[in-house]
Amino acid sequence: MSNVDFSFLQYGCQEIANNARLKAYVGWAATEGAWAGSNCCVEMPNDCYCPFDGLPSDYVDPITDEVCWYDPLIPESSEFLGVYITKVTGLRASTFARSPQENIASGVTLGRPQSGSRVFQIEALVIATSCCGMDYGLEYLRRTLELGGCGVGKCLEGCGDLGTCGLTCLTARVCCPEDEQGEDTGLRKWVNVGLVDGLAPVEDEDSGRCKCCMQRVTFTIQSEDRYAFGCEPTVCLDKDADLVDTRIECFDWNSCTLPFAQDECTVDPLCVDPTCILPQPPSVIDNCFCEPMGVSIDCCCVTDFANHRDETFVVTITAGKNPNDANYSNRGQRNTRLIFYNADPKKSCPSDPEVVEREWGEAQECARLEIPYLKPGATVVFDGRTQRITVECDGQCYPGAGTVYGARGTDPFPLLASCSGIFVCVEYDLANTQFELNPGLGIVPAHTKIERYRVYG
Repeated sequence: MSNVDFSFLQYGCQEIANNARLKAYVGWAATEGAWAGSNCCVEMPNDCYCPFDGLPSDYVDPITDEVCWYDPLIPESSEFLGVYITKVTGLRASTFARSPQENIASGVTLGRPQSGSRVFQIEALVIATSCCGMDYGLEYLRRTLELGGCGVGKCLEGCGDLGTCGLTCLTARVCCPEDEQGEDTGLRKWVNVGLVDGLAPVEDEDSGRCKCCMQRVTFTIQSEDRYAFGCEPTVCLDKDADLVDTRIECFDWNSCTLPFAQDECTVDPLCVDPTCILPQPPSVIDNCFCEPMGVSIDCCCVTDFANHRDETFVVTITAGKNPNDANYSNRGQRNTRLIFYNADPKKSCPSDPEVVEREWGEAQECARLEIPYLKPGATVVFDGRTQRITVECDGQCYPGAGTVYGARGTDPFPLLASCSGIFVCVEYDLANTQFELNPGLGIVPAHTKIERYRVYG
């Protein structure tokens, strides 16, 4: 069982350390590989690995397993066995800080509290069976760290599906649950991380005896904030927009401006006025969100929030497509609203329109976000892990500030900083949303996915 930090470490989607794999490869090298019958053989400091990361019996050798660093065009890549992390600094230390200001007469005035980012200073052993294998292993590790795994935002698997708008993430084991059949709560993910101090060899007695077999190195990785998240989200809602839970309202319409030709994915073609007076930054005001006369409501309502652990949400809304509907293709999805309610176990889920009218109002809202326009096929992502809103459209990433607004056209940030223990609801405009489904004709409805992530401080 693992009792060492980072017995498994993945940066981006490249595996850097896996003690179970390394134990198998060291054993293979000593009995059948390059070390068989030689004196240049190293032993792992201990056999600490977590069964959730695999067992040594699951692995054979770098070539047979086609491990991520093996390249058949580079023979020495099979002579690199892996990395063993010996020390991690900064994993559990508090990042809380507050600056005191000396008063003139006596005492101090305490400043605002601040929770900084998390900095991981990592010491590790690079293990190989030859000098060329060691050189390759150091180069592989350096490139992986400097290039963010498989390249920033380009590798989805293992990076939390951050998509084209994503940044590199760090996935590491901090503990190994005793119940091997239960949930793996020991694997954590830090979203949006980067290398701040590059790979540096360290001269010491252990690695000095045989640098071609074992070399000690250090490097430092920093996350943008202190929080880590569970790797496997709980999917709270994953469905197409439909016409089941609907609410009809009556009010006076506020007309939008006339169309003005634009090609950008995030610019509303029906709501651009070249004669308008732009607001002074940093104000963000939108005058094109029209209150719909009828809405369809989908909600994520849960009551199993842990008392001593926070959760956050990732909400993904994708506009539908209908090539047979010229009006929708031109106008796009309009007037979508996302509402975060402070959860109240005494109240029913606000997905029922009658319940909303009777039990829920603005006083119970934690946040309200409005999406005046989404181009057909575009996706908007509200990521509570990074406190960012992004729009993915035509294979490109756009900031969400010009697409998503707070209530009545205000600035949407901070997104979820003050929301804890919440219900999440999405409201679709009945007249301006694609609800039809016919994949054979390329007709797909709007879709919402809401995922819950555990938060670890």
